[in-house]
Amino acid sequence: MHELGHFLTARRRGVKVERFSIGFGPPSGSWRGRDGTDYRLSWIPLGGYVLLPQLADLSAIEGRSETEAEKLPPVGYVSKMLVFVAGATFNVLFAFLLACVLWVAGQPESNFSATTRIGYVSRTLDGGKVPSPAAAAACASATSSGRSTDTP
Repeated sequence: MHELGHFLTARRRGVKVERFSIGFGPPSGSWRGRDGTDYRLSWIPLGGYVLLPQLADLSAIEGRSETEAEKLPPVGYVSKMLVFVAGATFNVLFAFLLACVLWVAGQPESNFSATTRIGYVSRTLDGGKVPSPAAAAACASATSSGRSTDTP
């Protein structure tokens, strides 16, 4: 997700994206897109990188660039900063999205809604009883035996 942030922002800002790689090392598979970007899946799945020759010379890590950075138009300061910050921003957005999904999927149930106890009548949010045949039967049996209907 981090590298996807760099990639999408660089494309949006007009920065030349030469390579988008998931993983490091020699490619296990690659293809060239219509946009001229070399998309790769590499053998060492410990991260990834986006080769942006206009922004930095990272040939020791990412491999040699086919494009000469000097022949490309210069990139403005704002574009550079947006591309650099986009990776961390995508990390935060992805973490928030993942937390929301886990929060919705992992909502705990109360003991009363998950119980198999027979005869329990739950209350509504406003404090009233749930209108149902079981509630009516519980209320009728409680009044005939002289018990209070306030306790479950």
